Amino acid sequence: MGNKQGTSTHQEDIYRLIFQLLANIVWAPETRSFLLKSKILNHISELNPRTLIKSRRGHFILTLWLQLILNISFTKDGQHILFNQPNLPTILINCINHCKPDNRDTALVILRNLCTHSILKSKLLTANFNVINCFRDILLDSHLDTNSLYSIRVVLSAIEAAIHNSKKVSSISLFWFSL
Repeated sequence: MGNKQGTSTHQEDIYRLIFQLLANIVWAPETRSFLLKSKILNHISELNPRTLIKSRRGHFILTLWLQLILNISFTKDGQHILFNQPNLPTILINCINHCKPDNRDTALVILRNLCTHSILKSKLLTANFNVINCFRDILLDSHLDTNSLYSIRVVLSAIEAAIHNSKKVSSISLFWFSL
């Protein structure tokens, strides 16, 4: 049993190092191009937060992926790459609704970063209203604890980024948040 525990820890260390390396090298445009061509990021669409959070290992894997996605989401090229990932908004919303606070906050910051992309933000927010509903629910259902206050600040920042220079998103947001 001790050997199995050691092997599991060793594998987790290897996964952690690989994902940390990927998360660090995505800052270079050539690397983002490599990730896109190698189809490594296609596995994002296979993530199911509801299933992964049921086990310690699943939570670990989800955390690694979210950290990688977070780093990708900080650049305009990376945001464009992420917009092309099927079901990414749904995956992030599931993380926000069902995960522990650390992964919840990471998913929320990723959505916030995607709201800053001047061209694609209206697509994110108008394709379906799940993202807007998620933001609204956080604002309405938050308790006044430290985690909730952080989430509220991130959501307000996301809304501000989304409506900046976008009349379409601004009018939709005003309508949706008035309900």
